[in-house]
Amino acid sequence: MFDDAQGVLQRWNAWECSSRKHKFIFVIGGPGVGKGTQCARAASALEATHISAGELLRAEQARPNSRFQAFLAKSFALSIPVPPLLLMEILRSAIQDQPHDVVFLDGFPLTEQQLEEFEKEISTNYGTISLDASNSTLTRRLQERAKYSGRIDDDSLKIQRRVETFSTRAGEMVRLLQERKNPFHRIDSEGSVDEIQDDFLQRAMSTIRYMDSCIEH
Repeated sequence: MFDDAQGVLQRWNAWECSSRKHKFIFVIGGPGVGKGTQCARAASALEATHISAGELLRAEQARPNSRFQAFLAKSFALSIPVPPLLLMEILRSAIQDQPHDVVFLDGFPLTEQQLEEFEKEISTNYGTISLDASNSTLTRRLQERAKYSGRIDDDSLKIQRRVETFSTRAGEMVRLLQERKNPFHRIDSEGSVDEIQDDFLQRAMSTIRYMDSCIEH
């Protein structure tokens, strides 16, 4: 029992030390807006880490011995955000072993509860980039992606539900993040991937510089 407690304490201390150095950039926006593409490109250009909250949850659902398989399947089917405590556990595990200081969190947060739990359990050192596009653009992009993605949430009925669900929640999440003192940027994402990327990189670098200055002071 003592050895187990020591092991837990060592892992917690390691997490405490590593989490202090991380600078997080939340990347939010509707399904199909291009969060994953922009994060992956920026992470490569800036030697940062890209973590997709959705991909982590899909991987957890697919894990044979996961206790959360049925719950996550229902969550995806109904476009219901997962409970903050479950998501924090999965996020912390993914973040802890990353070699880079800068982490792009793609598709996070979705709710006020997730944001508050992140601030309490992981870090308050973050900025946000919001990728904005119309519902018609999101729907068209998802329909194109559905032709090759193989994702269970990319069928026609679920596409419509996901876009509509995002639209009803988006305003509140944007408002909450804008009210924080952390950097917040909005990017018009109706254009091409390359056009959006230039703006995305500039906003990301600006956010990183701001967070660096906060750490120094």
